[in-house]
Amino acid sequence: MRLVPLKQWYCDHCGKVIERPEDGYLEWKKKGNDTSYGFRIVHFKTCQYNENALNPNEILQDLQLDEFVGSDGLVRLLWLLRELKFRNVDEMYEIFQRIQLPNYEEARTHFNEAVDDGYIEMIGARENSFSHNLLTIIEKYAQK
Repeated sequence: MRLVPLKQWYCDHCGKVIERPEDGYLEWKKKGNDTSYGFRIVHFKTCQYNENALNPNEILQDLQLDEFVGSDGLVRLLWLLRELKFRNVDEMYEIFQRIQLPNYEEARTHFNEAVDDGYIEMIGARENSFSHNLLTIIEKYAQK
């Protein structure tokens, strides 16, 4: 099944498709007033972090996924990049691409296979995220 770009995502908890942006949440953990980490795209309510399982010094942060889609969503993501301290900025960079880059969400599911085949050199390479490369990866590997 092909995803509808920028309208559907894979849930980081259950792996099933989030059918609409308003059915999903972007969530993360924050350690006290300091570091943000554990960014995930999940189904609203059913797949969110269990607040009872958080460490005593962790706070759950979340916003509905549709808040981050489109041009206004881009502004919100940029605000997060400016305002939050990240344990791993690559984690946020990955979330940014998943939400804002057409076809990235589907193509990323084929990155390991594309590396194994030698089609791409490494996961996370800048050239993998160019639109034409994302479409080519999907076309090449979605059939398998």
